[in-house]
Amino acid sequence: MILRRGFLKRCARCGSGHLFEGWFRLKERCPRCGMRFEREPGAFTGVYLLNFGVALFLLWAVMMVYIAQLALADGGDVNALPIVIAGVAVAVVFPVAFYPYAKTIWIAIHLGAEELSPEERADADKHRSVLADGSTPKTP
Repeated sequence: MILRRGFLKRCARCGSGHLFEGWFRLKERCPRCGMRFEREPGAFTGVYLLNFGVALFLLWAVMMVYIAQLALADGGDVNALPIVIAGVAVAVVFPVAFYPYAKTIWIAIHLGAEELSPEERADADKHRSVLADGSTPKTP
């Protein structure tokens, strides 16, 4: 359930949406439950690895299609242009398009591997109750 929420770009804790202020900029907290997304410094390093890994897998799949075409061509010519275009699209466009999904999937993986501590839970609940009052949270 948590991972599914990540694939849908939703909060891993409560399932709420609208987590991004733009395509790349994730809000600091969930607007509904108040969970802080960057739970520790460097917590999003895994996002880059996840994004790179998925893009690399897709690029590998594109290359396997090309190799299969070569094998089935039986000595004939195979047009490489569609494969080159697909490879460039996977290598350049896909990581940009997948980035917000990678971020929410990584948040879900992190939450699934390590539950919120009592302090994090209290902080999220405090933030949620402040938002419910209509006021802004006080910064220390």
